Amino acid sequence: MPALKSLANRWRRRALRVINERRMTSARGIASGGKTPVFVIASPPDMHLAPLAVANGDSAIQHVIVGNGLSTGDVVWLGEQAPGIPVVGLRASLLGNARTYLPHAEVINLCHFAAEADFCVQDADCFVTEPSWWKGLRLTSRLQYAAGPFAKDLNRLGGLMPDTYLVLVNGARFSESSARGVPPDIAKVPPPALRRLLAARGVTGDYFPEEGKSYFDTLQAQWVMAALEGGELLCLPGADQNVFHIGGSTYLNTRFAEDVAHWDYWPLNTPYFHLRVLESSRFQFLRPRFAALFQQHGSAEEILRRHPDFKNSKRFANSQKLLDSFAGFLPVR
Repeated sequence: MPALKSLANRWRRRALRVINERRMTSARGIASGGKTPVFVIASPPDMHLAPLAVANGDSAIQHVIVGNGLSTGDVVWLGEQAPGIPVVGLRASLLGNARTYLPHAEVINLCHFAAEADFCVQDADCFVTEPSWWKGLRLTSRLQYAAGPFAKDLNRLGGLMPDTYLVLVNGARFSESSARGVPPDIAKVPPPALRRLLAARGVTGDYFPEEGKSYFDTLQAQWVMAALEGGELLCLPGADQNVFHIGGSTYLNTRFAEDVAHWDYWPLNTPYFHLRVLESSRFQFLRPRFAALFQQHGSAEEILRRHPDFKNSKRFANSQKLLDSFAGFLPVR
């Protein structure tokens, strides 16, 4: 039975890959036109932010919104809110299960299929406020496996690796890594090719690239391999200046936070920002989905009344900067 189940899962993944590659075909050819494809990945918890994520584009890029786990109605709504931006709805279930998502790594595989060259992935809750920033989103050396404004320490190996909030991926390196048996998937152990490279560096036993995590997160196995083979991360300017990431989507579903001031009020900032967006009349269609969020916090103003010190945090300042920049897109109800 386990063998039959494994075979069925492989068949299912392959069938969905074929279906979704056909859907992504509409986004192919962007790189050949001289523009960098930037894929904004939108899923149910954050899809309402995707129109804001594509609001400040530039002639150097072409945004594409990629829906993961979205209904047909959601895809239509996104197209209405972001006119001129291609929206591709991916299929996540062969049986029509509305609660199913594709793994993040599989969505990235499909973005690579559509790009056929270097490509950028952007979270729906990551925002660029200055259109000219996009002109600097490019690799300047074949040694660079990725470029982005957000980075973290590469555990035990020195240097940095990117966060996936907004990252430009070297398409050729991505293809090579996948062909060598190192896909972008989440992994609990390094693939054999990577394990051999780690051993050659003297890194044996359990190894994970991010301190505090006992697994390789999406794309991290490829990045560790690239770093071990002399690859470089191009760190771009702009983090918390004209590129901002809200993050913390789990806080939208957390009933109680033990410490609302944790990590500079992250447990409060996420619901505050989402409530401010959802309270706009433009998003009335989506409010019923977030009934629990409104029930817990009441409103964005109620959060400020209950937690006045939140206003002194950097996260709040960044959120206000973002909300002010989108004021024209967020009419009050």
